[in-house]
Amino acid sequence: MAILVPIAYSTYADATTTEGGPLCKYVLAQIRSDANLSWIADVKRALSVDELKWKILKEHRPQLKKMTDLWSAIEVGKRQATIVVIDPQPIGKLVKHRLMTEGAEEGYDFDDSTIIEGCASALVQGTPVAYLPTDLAKVVNCYPTFPHATFDDFTPEAIRNKIGRGLRDARVFAARAHATFDLATHGGTSTTDAFRSPATPLVVAELLSTMRYFDNEHAKSTEFLNQASDAIADALENVLTTPGTVVREPLVKEHDSTAIDHLQAADVAAGWARELLELADLRALARSFERVLMNGAIIKE
Repeated sequence: MAILVPIAYSTYADATTTEGGPLCKYVLAQIRSDANLSWIADVKRALSVDELKWKILKEHRPQLKKMTDLWSAIEVGKRQATIVVIDPQPIGKLVKHRLMTEGAEEGYDFDDSTIIEGCASALVQGTPVAYLPTDLAKVVNCYPTFPHATFDDFTPEAIRNKIGRGLRDARVFAARAHATFDLATHGGTSTTDAFRSPATPLVVAELLSTMRYFDNEHAKSTEFLNQASDAIADALENVLTTPGTVVREPLVKEHDSTAIDHLQAADVAAGWARELLELADLRALARSFERVLMNGAIIKE
């Protein structure tokens, strides 16, 4: 169970994948609980549906565009999302280049499965929770024994053994890990900078104060992120500034989107972002959403 200091907002996220085979992109959209979502109810009422999904909005887009005020509200509403893109393709190229530089021959010493395995490991390694005890030790200026965090628990290999060893597992976990470190007090250029700043106590206080809700998809990633938040809370409790009552509750949860407008808004934003990526590039995302992360790097905030 993770320490939770209640503050003003939580986040809700849903995701989708692009086309492109094993190395396809995973696109997650995250919406804050204080976002203005009045447009969701208006769209559901206009379309006579109980639950709004991107597929439904896309199907009825020509009709909705004729309702100019509503369409304007939809565009403004989806802009509130943070978009987290996990793209294995550039990592796959680096893995292949490294193998060939080392003298390996494609088709003989390695094949596509080798590239996929390398991508999965690299995606997990690139998250803010890989090698977490080392980062925590830097914050407290020593390497004490952390009750919920040994170095061996947070190697990429150990994480993959807990979340699943497939590339899909790595994509989902990486997106959720980066989304969990999507913080207002974060001042770095990547989510991995969270423990490398003089403001780290403030960053961690916000991290442990922000409930994260993801659509039902991957319970093992949720479990491991809660394990990581336990480790962070136990290690840094004495250096945190806590503005409210400290309670014990899982920081990361999964929910069905049926009755939660924020998850429906996240579904719409994720689908919209996926379409933009397939038709254009990251610049289109930057023009359409307030905040965009690519493999953990903050490319727009």
